[in-house]
Parts: sequence; C-alpha cells; structure tokens
Amino acid sequence: MLANNRDQKATVTVHGSRWLSHEYSHEIKTPTPSIPPYGGNWTTTANMGDRNILTSAYGWWGNLNQAMTQDEATDILDNKMAKASVVNLEMSYWDPTARVRGRSGRLYPVVVIGHRIRAKESRLATMKSRALREIRQSTGNPRIVWYKELQRETFKWNVGSFGMFSDFVDPAPILKELGTENAVDSEANYYEATATWQYRNLLFNGTWSKWYNGKKTFSIDTGDGIKSWTDHHFSHDFCKNNQEITEPAIYEGIERFVSTRDVEKKFFKIEEKFKWIGLIRYRQTFYTHEWRKVGEEPVVVQQYQDLTGN
Repeated sequence: MLANNRDQKATVTVHGSRWLSHEYSHEIKTPTPSIPPYGGNWTTTANMGDRNILTSAYGWWGNLNQAMTQDEATDILDNKMAKASVVNLEMSYWDPTARVRGRSGRLYPVVVIGHRIRAKESRLATMKSRALREIRQSTGNPRIVWYKELQRETFKWNVGSFGMFSDFVDPAPILKELGTENAVDSEANYYEATATWQYRNLLFNGTWSKWYNGKKTFSIDTGDGIKSWTDHHFSHDFCKNNQEITEPAIYEGIERFVSTRDVEKKFFKIEEKFKWIGLIRYRQTFYTHEWRKVGEEPVVVQQYQDLTGN
C-alpha cells in the first residue's frame, strides 16, 4: 500500500530536438569545350554545427564570390533537412552516321543539344540509359548515341543526428531519493517519450515521394529510455539516406515524488495434526507462513505530466 507525499516532487521534461550538424552544397560544372559555350563552374555551400549555436553557421556563394551571412546559411539549412544528392544533367546526342551538307558543300554532323536528365546521384547511369532508349524510340532511330555532357548541376544535403535534452528539476533538493538512480524499483528510473515527424523519400528520377508519418519511442524496451533522476542528453538519426524530414517534435515529461509503502515480513508457524490408521495414531507436522506488516519504507514513484495544460 502506497501513501503519497505529492508536495515533495521533482519533474523531468524532455525538450524538442535540434540538429547537431547540417551541410548543403549546390555545384554547377561545365565541361570544356561545350556546345554552346557556358560560363565557368561555381559552387554554393552552407554549413552549420549545433543548431542552437548560430555562430557555427557559415557559407559561400561561389558564383558571387562572397561569403554568406549566418542568417543566409541558417535559412538555407532550415528550408530542407535531408540526406540526399540530386543531379540535373544536360546532354547532347547525335547519330554518328548522319551528316548534313552546309552552304559550302561540306558535310557536318547533326547534334541535338539541351536534353535534360534528373536523377538521384546513385541512379544517374540508369536514368541516362532510360533517356537514350526513349529518344531512340521517339525518333525511330536506333543509331542515336550520347554526344557530350554540357552541364552537370548537383544538389546535396546532409543533415546529421538530432540532439535532445531531458531537464531534471528538483525544487526540494533535500529529497535525495529523487536524484538517485538506484533509490527505487528499476521501472521508476526511466520513462519513455515519443518523437514524431514526417518524411518523404527521394525517388530514382530525382523527385520526392509523398509525405509519410514517422514515430520513434525512446523506452527501456528499446534500450534508450530517458533517465528520470538527472539531466539526460541523447541523440538519434531521424533522417535516413535519400530522405527529407520535417522537424522532429518531442516534448514529454513525468513527475517524480516520494511515497511510502508497507514493509512485510514472512513469518513461519508450525501446525500439528493427528490421524488414525487402524489402531495406530499418527502425528503429522505442517509448516505454513503468513505475511505481516512490520513497518514502512520510502519509495520513489512517477507519473506522466499533462504537458498540454488541460
């Protein structure tokens, strides 16, 4: 039997997540010579460490030859949290056996420029093969081959692990039991919290799938329960390869307070019975026990807080 002392309690709350690292790059590469001639190559980058540390944000506008401000770098990273690489490829193609005669009477090859291919980087070769097959089918010319790569534009995002923080608050520090790991039954030393987010997958053709709901529960059963007796830092990789996610939301807590419970002790007693078998009397001895309350002991228990304010 428990008797609660709810006036002496501590709270533990796990707060929202934030990324611990994030990178973005946008590269344009133009082989030379090209048809028609394009400008030079350039790269835009944005990088940031812990999201809570704005001073870690930096970037570079390669085409403008100038550094980004912290706000510009953070804005780029905030707009997409993904682990993916997308390539936009501009190609030309031709029939090596076909020629046209110019005004001078000279024969020239016929080159078609500006065919665009979009794909996730790991499937670019597949998409090039598919595009060439479609060109041959639409033109009815099986002799067409790729002629030259005109421009390659690559977008890369790489959001790292997300960090979370559980805050332990004990307004009455004399209650040492509230801040001790092994002061209570093991199930009261950890609590579980659930993170939710949305994700979508990068398809082979460089477009995104529809959004899906994601959920992750941190608990004792999964080996990553939240500590109930102290501040607790932990991290998780919510974003998988070739995915984009929304901000993971996690905000859950418990109240932890001291109660008392009965302490019982097992007492043994001996009972004797007699029975007759014919003219002979037999004695039988039985050992039984019963539980008796011998006192009380403190115990720390916990229950989940209503963080919605209802």
